[in-house]
Amino acid sequence: SEKALTFLYEQVEEEFAAFYRLINHDDEGEFKAKLEPADGKLDLRVDFHKKGMFPPGAYHSEGHQDGMGVCLYLALMKHVMGANFTFAVLDDVVMSVDAQHRKQFCKLLKTHFPNTQFIITTHDQVWARQIRSEGLIGAKAAVAFHHWTVETGPVLDEVAEIWDQID
Repeated sequence: SEKALTFLYEQVEEEFAAFYRLINHDDEGEFKAKLEPADGKLDLRVDFHKKGMFPPGAYHSEGHQDGMGVCLYLALMKHVMGANFTFAVLDDVVMSVDAQHRKQFCKLLKTHFPNTQFIITTHDQVWARQIRSEGLIGAKAAVAFHHWTVETGPVLDEVAEIWDQID
């Protein structure tokens, strides 16, 4: 089992680093990562601009750490589930990621997971528009909930109607 886990870690760390490099191609195009079992846990060390390998929180911003978390999740799911990774819910996973890197995140999902259906939730209208403008979803595939209360729950509208009101 140790050999199998070590092999999985090696496969996942390379895929994780490749996904992260795609999202951050402009500033971390040579990013590397290392997953190592240590004392009953798994240590993650990441490169910081060729200054050495450190825990993600040592030097990377919250946005970069959020991006790493999503990339690690996607790499794990790709290796563990393989072709059976057909559905995932991503709930506000890029809230602290800037707009340019969010654009690359859309590219990652479209190019590396074409057979996975993603349900992406957000409170951020800018991100919701960007998901649509980047072609990750079509106008008819989006819905918006509003006026949520404990008594009634959310009210559902098609986003196309909401966009017309906002634009």
